[in-house]
Amino acid sequence: MAKGILVGEPTDLRVAWKEKGVSRLALTAHGIAAHASMPWKGDNAIMHMTHLLDRLAPMLRVPEGPTDDLTLVVSTINGGTRNNIVPERCEAQLNARYPYPLTAREVRERIMRTLEGETYDIVMQYELPAFETSPDTSLIQELLACGAGELTTVPYATEAAVYSAINPLVAVCGPGSPGMAHTKDEYVERYQLESAYRLYCDLARKLQG
Repeated sequence: MAKGILVGEPTDLRVAWKEKGVSRLALTAHGIAAHASMPWKGDNAIMHMTHLLDRLAPMLRVPEGPTDDLTLVVSTINGGTRNNIVPERCEAQLNARYPYPLTAREVRERIMRTLEGETYDIVMQYELPAFETSPDTSLIQELLACGAGELTTVPYATEAAVYSAINPLVAVCGPGSPGMAHTKDEYVERYQLESAYRLYCDLARKLQG
């Protein structure tokens, strides 16, 4: 077994020992198509969706502890086919981020409890478990001794949870600012790349010793 697994996602070279899981869900509202000149003969799926999202509003608020609480985002909405037709279908993509030990199944159940009594479909399309380890593991202590930054927690997801199912010695530490992720002109400072190179080399030498 390897002496440790280091995930190089951006942490500003701090050592992350805790991160959220991710679940992507498709929420679908159904209606009845009709000509837009006679809307009373149809049932507008988009309006049903707005009602569903109103019910979910408490879960869509930003929590006080972003790395400790569940967050839910409506990332895309797609409904209707033409301007002159009452839409019979509307789909919203939901992106949930949840802390350990919460699971994707529990998140889905929480959404369904919030929407109790409504008519809709919900499908989980993707999930990655949340990850948490002890800050006192030998790998993390070696990282700190080699010059990594302070301990931290992050709100995003990596493959750390997958690796930890095989090897418990896992940490997340990499160059780049987490706040830059998926922003326009995303970049990593050169000095961070150079610092990461030195850090990884020093860590590899210590683990080989």
